[in-house]
Amino acid sequence: MKTLLRALVLPLALLLVAPAAAHAQVKIPAGTYEMVPDSNYSAGFDVAGIVVEFTETTMTASQAGTILVKSTTKMTGDVITLTDVEGQVACPSPATYKVTVSAKGVRMAPVEDPCAERSAVLAQVTFVKRG
Repeated sequence: MKTLLRALVLPLALLLVAPAAAHAQVKIPAGTYEMVPDSNYSAGFDVAGIVVEFTETTMTASQAGTILVKSTTKMTGDVITLTDVEGQVACPSPATYKVTVSAKGVRMAPVEDPCAERSAVLAQVTFVKRG
């Protein structure tokens, strides 16, 4: 009976652990970043000169000293939840993005974002850390 129980419990335990391992905790290094558009960028919003500051709990995008958007952030595995709290281009609804951090920078792929403008921009830029 113990052998049968182990045979049933072990595969179930592995199934429960596997999804957690697939979504390891990602951390965006705090600092100042530039938004670098992809070569085929087509969002229609000029990202030249936009500076983005990431902290442990916020993301603030500004251009020429004006805050475009400040968002609170929450990382869960490799997914970030953005909730805009102020700024000229703030969106009223929270959004979730899959985050990839590499030597080239930070990328965000939309998971769910009711704000099409924000989604179009974030999906087509790399955040490149300054210095």
